[in-house]
Amino acid sequence: MKPTSYAIAPLAGLLFTSSLLTQTPTPTCPDFSNVHEIRRADIEGTSPLTAPRIIDQVQPEYSEEARRQKITGDVLLSFVVDVNGKPKCIQVVRPLGHGLDEKAIEAVSQWRFRPAMKEGKPVPVQLRASVFFKIYGRR
Repeated sequence: MKPTSYAIAPLAGLLFTSSLLTQTPTPTCPDFSNVHEIRRADIEGTSPLTAPRIIDQVQPEYSEEARRQKITGDVLLSFVVDVNGKPKCIQVVRPLGHGLDEKAIEAVSQWRFRPAMKEGKPVPVQLRASVFFKIYGRR
């Protein structure tokens, strides 16, 4: 019997959303009551608010437990992109477990964006991102 080898390729994708527009302040999450809503017009460029653009996207690593168990799927995260283009207040919306939630948060916290702009000034916006974990197998 021929052994099976695996290539592991975590991927991430951004989903712009208009839900969860404000954050309830917590000790680790500042007050983002001025967070703006991203709408289709913002993405299409027909609005005074322009959506943030990702400029540096760190890919997540697999946890050892997930690698051993060959876990695949995605972790859905919600976060605010601040006026400096940094993700803040990262929260898990849909977990995958097996250490992958933490790996997704670790990667997204290192992402950098060109911030959203409104009337020529950077503004914070709420985003969601699905971080995909998939093991590609070859025989």
